[in-house]
Amino acid sequence: MRVTITPAAAAYAARELKRRPELDRTLTVEAFLVAGCCSPNLPPEVRLGPPPEGGFRAVTVPLAGPAVAAADGAATAPATDAQPDMAAVEVYLDPLVEDFVRDWYGEADREQAERAVLCIDLVRYGDREELTVRPWPPRPGTAPAS
Repeated sequence: MRVTITPAAAAYAARELKRRPELDRTLTVEAFLVAGCCSPNLPPEVRLGPPPEGGFRAVTVPLAGPAVAAADGAATAPATDAQPDMAAVEVYLDPLVEDFVRDWYGEADREQAERAVLCIDLVRYGDREELTVRPWPPRPGTAPAS
């Protein structure tokens, strides 16, 4: 699974992380599980800062240009001069998120799960802004720009 960030989410992350250097230029994508036979899984939570514990996979995601990181964690596009002091962030992925995506596509569609792009986006609720993952579950191919 690859990771991308929309321009709006990249601008928000760069702005917020620059104000809070203690967060060490990191984002965390953590599973938000709902128990119950009829409950759909909600999108994972995306928050500023490192994960609460180990076991998360780190992926470097550029904040400018076509910001897609490969499954091995290497950035596939160089950053531009738009944010020279914040060219990329480390995104920590909860292994439960990756497990869910593999399970969602199933064994028959394993290739689609591997090509899935987890897109970090920005949503606005009135005056409040928040990072999220959409679409959920992630789809193969490239992520939409917002």
